Amino acid sequence: MDRPTGMPNIVSLEVMCGKDHMDVHLKFSHAFDGIVSSKGQHSDPRCVYVPPSSGKSFFSFRISYARCGTKPDLHGQFYENTVVVQYDKDLLEVWDEAKRLRCEWFNDYEKTASKPPMVIADLDVIQLDFRGDNVDCWMEIQHGKGPWAPPVTGIVPIGSTLTLVVAINDFRGEFDMRVKSCVASDGSGHIIKLSDEYGCVLRPKMISKFLKTRSPDEKATVIAYAFFHAFKFPDALSVHIKCTVEICRHGCLEHCQLNNNPYERKDIIDNSVPQTNSIKIEITMMTMLNRT
Repeated sequence: MDRPTGMPNIVSLEVMCGKDHMDVHLKFSHAFDGIVSSKGQHSDPRCVYVPPSSGKSFFSFRISYARCGTKPDLHGQFYENTVVVQYDKDLLEVWDEAKRLRCEWFNDYEKTASKPPMVIADLDVIQLDFRGDNVDCWMEIQHGKGPWAPPVTGIVPIGSTLTLVVAINDFRGEFDMRVKSCVASDGSGHIIKLSDEYGCVLRPKMISKFLKTRSPDEKATVIAYAFFHAFKFPDALSVHIKCTVEICRHGCLEHCQLNNNPYERKDIIDNSVPQTNSIKIEITMMTMLNRT
């Protein structure tokens, strides 16, 4: 049976694995009015993640490992949950989809991989694995020009030259990284965007572009760093800096390198597209600045 004309398609599906849940980000080609729920859990409102007739094309939701049919293995190394994408609000039909999402835990982080489809009832189920690799990631603010300067301690005078350092350390030397979407905030809702989703600097008067180097010591394998002058928010003593860090096996795009394919992680749901083997994490650093 042919798929109806005008029906939306899944264009991206991303999962971030936590220790007790998985966060799912699901994007359709255009407005989706159906239902997304865990398989066999349609009657539990906690397990219906997208209600009918929402009219949106992008959804984010959280699946708990403790309910909604999530199944662990006997050794606690993975959790999996089958999510049903139902395009009609009342009926389950042949073109509806099921995705088995699996978070595999070997150490610290998750990455994407795809598997051949399996069949559950009348739906093709694609198993999606998100695995943890032994990679450390850390952020540091240093006095002066880094990335091998001493770390900031105590209160910092406004205008001081500082270096924002982000580093990863993987013991096999297989991973690269890209720092993206950095923001500064006062911790009370006032936010300034420093860089965008591609790592392009949005406020060049405040912070330099990110440079990247390989580290000669055992603390890190790859270091990204940017220079800035200490600043503060009115009526706030502390400044919080948060960045999203993309970690890629065998090489990331360069900072501020735009990807020609707007759905670069389509490989999660389409075996014909090469895998990016990338993950995203968020790290936060707080520094104290002088009131004067």
